[in-house]
Amino acid sequence: MNAAVFTIPAITALTAIFTTGLFALLSLRVSLMRSSDGIAFGDADDGHLRARVRAHGNLAENAPLFLILLGISEMVGGKPELVWFLAGLFSAARAAHAVGISSGQNRSLGRRLGGMLTLWSHVGAAVLLAHTLVPWLGP
Repeated sequence: MNAAVFTIPAITALTAIFTTGLFALLSLRVSLMRSSDGIAFGDADDGHLRARVRAHGNLAENAPLFLILLGISEMVGGKPELVWFLAGLFSAARAAHAVGISSGQNRSLGRRLGGMLTLWSHVGAAVLLAHTLVPWLGP
């Protein structure tokens, strides 16, 4: 019986480290504002707090699927340059989105650009994974 060879998906790991740092920063911003304003639950109809909560929540909603797609793509042999590109695109998109949505401006450039590039990162990672798996689906 041959032992399976497992390599650590280093690009995905680095992307997860960056994403975790951003997640912690956004979480801290929510906690500090809640603490300073005495708001234990909800947003108390405070638009600035609501924007911070959504910046944090939006990252929490988008990061897991992307990291799963990227990690599997990397582990099954997706081209490293494409994995790096998608990792960078997603990281930049999430940073831009966090800055844009935290500004409190509904239609900020960062929010719109970050949202659009996040979508393209997801689609790109799914396409990369599908393209990488196609040879495995044959007879």
